[in-house]
Amino acid sequence: MFYNLHKILNMRIYNKSVEGASHIESGRPCQDYSISQSFEKGSIVIISDGHGGETYVRSQVGSKLACEIAVEETKGFISTHYDVLKTKGINPIAYSPDSRKVQDPLFNTLFTAIHNKWYNAIVEDSKNNEFTDEERFKLGMADIKKAYGCTLMVAVKTKDFTFLYQLGDGRIFTITPFIRKWQQPVPWDSQCEDNITTSLCNINPIERFRYYLNSNENQPFAIFLCSDGIEDCFEGQH
Repeated sequence: MFYNLHKILNMRIYNKSVEGASHIESGRPCQDYSISQSFEKGSIVIISDGHGGETYVRSQVGSKLACEIAVEETKGFISTHYDVLKTKGINPIAYSPDSRKVQDPLFNTLFTAIHNKWYNAIVEDSKNNEFTDEERFKLGMADIKKAYGCTLMVAVKTKDFTFLYQLGDGRIFTITPFIRKWQQPVPWDSQCEDNITTSLCNINPIERFRYYLNSNENQPFAIFLCSDGIEDCFEGQH
């Protein structure tokens, strides 16, 4: 399980991982990964939750690659489009494919780059580290992407805006000065329910990315990300 807490004051960032009880009992590796960094334009936190089913034999590799690729692609995206994002978010944007609206082409380029580089990376990993007989048996006839299946959550805070995006389950919460309670600004995806989630290993995952951009005066002073391993420990969203 992973959580990241980013306090905007002094740009303090915290992240921690805890191996789940079921993984300790079964001897399986921790399949989640996270990164927290400060960079020239602000700070970024990322979580990728590897899937735990038998088919996802290398999800711990997939989640690590997802985080490493997303952090570099997102930092480059923020630096390149900083002024555009600052202007675009004056009226906050909250997008989910459930809205049946078209995904903004600007964000689509970012999500496409992340997915394509992740796919190329997992193909390279499969060549450099051939699947064992046991892995092949568990994977069966499934596409190679299934072996590395994982979700992705990203939060970026700059002095001018907040940019959040997500694929799959887990939660991103924020607290703003004007509304001092936890909110979930990234809209939910109806395809994430119970043990079912959208994922980088889906056939066309890019269209299922959802996001939030805000550059008005009511910026979050705390951002909290958690995988479903933490989320499921509680009875309700509250």
